[in-house]
Amino acid sequence: PYAKEESQKIYNLFLKNNLNSKILINNEATKENFIREAKEYNIIHLATHGISSKENPFKSSIFFASQKNNFSYDYIMMNELYNLSIDANLVVLSACQSGFGQFIDGEGVIALPGGFIYAGVANVIASLWKIHDERTKSLMVNFYKSLLPGKKTYASALQQAKIKAIKENIA
Repeated sequence: PYAKEESQKIYNLFLKNNLNSKILINNEATKENFIREAKEYNIIHLATHGISSKENPFKSSIFFASQKNNFSYDYIMMNELYNLSIDANLVVLSACQSGFGQFIDGEGVIALPGGFIYAGVANVIASLWKIHDERTKSLMVNFYKSLLPGKKTYASALQQAKIKAIKENIA
């Protein structure tokens, strides 16, 4: 339930920083719209459900709204990403276990981030575990608050957001 709020807050941060942006939520957040729009942006944030398969990582998926009806989902599997051209500098996969995959000797971990990298994305932020929806919203909003003034690297903006999350959860 917090994915929509997460997306809207991040979209507003992009607007506040005069950055070209577009938000796809609810019925607009389809696989087809993602494929069409993804090549237009430098940063892509996906706040959605994800599944990862350790047995067959090419079936790992990110979920989108279905064009067929309001009560079903569509998804893009890792192997489909290999057929896309996405020149974004960063993709953030704000979804459960989106970085989880299968370790293969000589290759490393085969997982969704690799599919995005193969599609042309320079950097991917993903999760290795199940995430708490509301806390992830706060983490991601703080990440972009730190990142978008343009003075921090992805790593330092994420580190700052994690430190803030730890302090907020302990207090």
